[in-house]
Amino acid sequence: MTAQKSKKEQVPEVQSTESKKQEVQVIDKAEENPSTIVYVGPDLELVPQFSVFHNGLPNHLREKVKAHPVLEKLIVKLSEMPTIEDRLSRVGSKEYLLFNAAKKQLGSDA
Repeated sequence: MTAQKSKKEQVPEVQSTESKKQEVQVIDKAEENPSTIVYVGPDLELVPQFSVFHNGLPNHLREKVKAHPVLEKLIVKLSEMPTIEDRLSRVGSKEYLLFNAAKKQLGSDA
């Protein structure tokens, strides 16, 4: 005999907007891998550049990432720091461009 699944189990949840997908990706990134992570973006009100976090992102940073998805790409594993730190100062590198895009987006919102 096979057990019948409830309607909730039978119907997969569908995320309706891109922002929900991005929010889930950020949260998943921080929670599925609770390793030490570093924020390498521009200084924020409560989060200076190179802030180190253990066991995921604090809520205030999650809110900033939801509002400015570019910040997600500026959260890296601690093991990537030597490479990332060099690339942040290299004009034209992906990290340099992301940092400046984030800085421009944040403006006075930091």
